Amino acid sequence: MNYDELMRMLDIEEPEHFLYFENMADLLESEEQIDKEALCKLIRGVDKDVISELIEDYIDDVIENLPSEEADLYTLLDTIKRSLSGTAGQCVRDEGAVAVLADELLRFRKWYSGEKDVRCTEKDERLQRNVTVAEAVALYRLEKIGEKEYEYDFNDVLDYPLDEYIVGFSELLGAEYEFDEDDFMHEEDPDYDSEKYE
Repeated sequence: MNYDELMRMLDIEEPEHFLYFENMADLLESEEQIDKEALCKLIRGVDKDVISELIEDYIDDVIENLPSEEADLYTLLDTIKRSLSGTAGQCVRDEGAVAVLADELLRFRKWYSGEKDVRCTEKDERLQRNVTVAEAVALYRLEKIGEKEYEYDFNDVLDYPLDEYIVGFSELLGAEYEFDEDDFMHEEDPDYDSEKYE
């Protein structure tokens, strides 16, 4: 899928229109192959705070619709969310992060919507089938409104290769603040100058 086809699939005319939960859902749930360069072009035109927030909202929604006993999958998705969201934030300052984010989003799409590695067993008839993570989440949503109930085996999707995103100290401060080690000098230090800190 090239850039023009991607825009038609998302039903938007410009990257700035990529603003809503539904846009992220369309991007991540489509099973069609997307060219990396097309995705990079889209990412460059989307507000990075918006794409970071949409990633978090989408994966939080997935997490809320997992069977309660799937603690390992919950932890994995939370890690993926932090990594993708953090990388999106890096795109503001680092052009190279755009390609990294595109790679990670494509990796997530393949894992989430492209690979049928979740084993579902219908509780009444004991029929088994393999589905994607996205399909399993959809089935569990339907259970909540009275549809068929399943047993889910997510073991084969837990081995997700992900380079962990490390948040820098300056990012934790929430500002572009550069600190000097003298800022942390204590009064008991012989080189401490009290007048400097008044």
